[in-house]
Amino acid sequence: MSKAKYGDTVKIHVKQKLEDGTVIYSTENHNPLKFKIGEGRLILGLENAVVGMSPGDKKTEKVPPEQAFGLRRDKFVFNIDRNWLPPRIKPKVGMELDMGSSEERHMTRVRIIDVSESEVTIDMNHPLAGKSFIFDIELLALAC
Repeated sequence: MSKAKYGDTVKIHVKQKLEDGTVIYSTENHNPLKFKIGEGRLILGLENAVVGMSPGDKKTEKVPPEQAFGLRRDKFVFNIDRNWLPPRIKPKVGMELDMGSSEERHMTRVRIIDVSESEVTIDMNHPLAGKSFIFDIELLALAC
């Protein structure tokens, strides 16, 4: 039986959980995921976990932060002067903003984690950075 390898297009059912068991994504009752292994469209640890599986195989894989959304980095947390925000924005803890200049094509999603009278603390880390995941994977098909 064929085994999945880098460059193969595969179809999988997957359930992504935090270490405490909280399900954050699942294809259960939805269409399965279809992707090319190694293309980089999905979490690296998930793509790597599919390698070596055959259609019909099921497995559970723990993926560390380095192969998911990365480690949390203190350098991605910083303060800005509150006056830098447009006047229409009333900053609140938990609010998400897209930051970038008008010349940039890519905006960065950031979260406000603290607000004072003069400053706003911004966190540019991905909300799931620093977290490990448990993936329940079932390989449905190769070369779809």
